[in-house]
Amino acid sequence: MGNTTGLGGLLAIAALTDLEPYVALLTDAPADLVDPTSADIEAVEVTMEGYERLHVDNWKIHTGERPPYADNLFELSGTGALSGDTEIVTHFALVENPSGDTGDIYAVGTLFPAKPLVEDEIIVIPAGKIRITAETN
Repeated sequence: MGNTTGLGGLLAIAALTDLEPYVALLTDAPADLVDPTSADIEAVEVTMEGYERLHVDNWKIHTGERPPYADNLFELSGTGALSGDTEIVTHFALVENPSGDTGDIYAVGTLFPAKPLVEDEIIVIPAGKIRITAETN
């Protein structure tokens, strides 16, 4: 029997992309990856001056792929250069709010390889680099 993707996975992709989350860049693994949708996940977010969460409002859903997935259709870019000490991004989270420590965390992922952020850099996430994949069953 081959892999098939359940309707639940497709609905989860559609629901998450409809939320139009923000990408939070993290410098350490969240304290609890067992339930990445828990609102009490503690993680260390980038603190460099000029850092901002990027808004993902341009998803492309690939339902014909196995497993199906969605990715960001266009490049995302920060509005200014970073300053301060270099920080290493190891994880990211898709979150509800553009800033702050309140709101829902929708998903958490590992960035591989880790990415150093350096002074004078502008954060850019190329098209197709943020991917939400439906689980197969």
